[in-house]
Amino acid sequence: MIAEGNIVAVLWHLTGTHNGTFLGVKPTHQKISTTVMNFYYFNENGRIINDIAADGMIGILRPLGLCQ
Repeated sequence: MIAEGNIVAVLWHLTGTHNGTFLGVKPTHQKISTTVMNFYYFNENGRIINDIAADGMIGILRPLGLCQ
């Protein structure tokens, strides 16, 4: 995690098993492991006003067969 001004960048690792419906896809019980980068933008009151996910989502969608 690193911050500059009102922006915080967070690199996190996600692991799990697809045991529930996700984006309309029934459980596949496929294991998922990916690294995701998010950028959080804060207002002057310290509340998140925007969240941008950079990459990472492909690491969730690919094992579930939702993209190539």
